[in-house]
Amino acid sequence: MTRGNKNQIHIYDTSFNYICSAGPVGNGPGEVTNPFWGTIDKNSRIIWIHDQARQRLLKYPLDSILSKPGYRPNEFVNTPEKYPSMIAHQPFLDGFFSFLKAPKDD
Repeated sequence: MTRGNKNQIHIYDTSFNYICSAGPVGNGPGEVTNPFWGTIDKNSRIIWIHDQARQRLLKYPLDSILSKPGYRPNEFVNTPEKYPSMIAHQPFLDGFFSFLKAPKDD
């Protein structure tokens, strides 16, 4: 992921040759406002990007990115409101996510 570019996800081959990009910056459908981190589910070939500003995880199937230039995801998972500061993530085998938050003084 990079800031200040038209797209936030850049795909390269194992020799670091550029293949394509996805994840346009913006506030519209399928756009990324403030990417905080990303993770790759190698088994499912899915890239998950956490958009911190919108508090959601955007789902980018790798095959869709490679076959459709300018691909914009239409699937996402909202971050639960009680966990506004997601600091860790691990996709489970059943597709669910764990959400953590930093301890907060009450």
